[in-house]
Amino acid sequence: MIQIYGPAGSSAGRCFWALEEIGAPYEAVPVNMGAKEHKKPEFLRMNPNGKVPVLKDGDVVLWESMAINFYLAEKYKPALLGADLHEKADILKWSFWGLAEYQKPIIDAFIQKVFVPEAHRDHAIIARSLEKIAPLNQLLDQHLSGRTYMVGTSFSLADINVASVAKLCPMIGASLSSFPAIQSWVNRLMERPAALKVAELERK
Repeated sequence: MIQIYGPAGSSAGRCFWALEEIGAPYEAVPVNMGAKEHKKPEFLRMNPNGKVPVLKDGDVVLWESMAINFYLAEKYKPALLGADLHEKADILKWSFWGLAEYQKPIIDAFIQKVFVPEAHRDHAIIARSLEKIAPLNQLLDQHLSGRTYMVGTSFSLADINVASVAKLCPMIGASLSSFPAIQSWVNRLMERPAALKVAELERK
């Protein structure tokens, strides 16, 4: 059985979402981040970076959430990778845009707002992050205008990989009210059974 290490409320969340979408049975292996279990030798043997998520599937051991998701889609549900070469390239493009461009300022602000006590927050980091997020949301909103999904006419890995970041915006004070295409897209995706299951796991 597939094993996924890391809490659903971490960057492993997009992997839980992919696992739920593909429908393959899996085991969620708890990792106590507070107790630094991800820095212990037995974990470092799986991922020398000492970070979650890690996926084990038979003899395959993978780290990095994007690599995990593309592996899962390729092996278990290729439809998530697009209908043709053009769609596959676009799914790669938007997935890596989500990681390289979109995620960093959102996570920088998220860490300050969620994990750092209010008295110790670096408000300069939050302000700089929010300034960077606005034009990225504008770009994404323009792309999604008139579309149901990120690429083509079907739900794909691009939707998982980008929406798993976009859904954090309201939590950090980056309102999506000025970006109606993003807002309606996120709302639709969050009603998918797989996304609802991940939200349930995040609350545990």
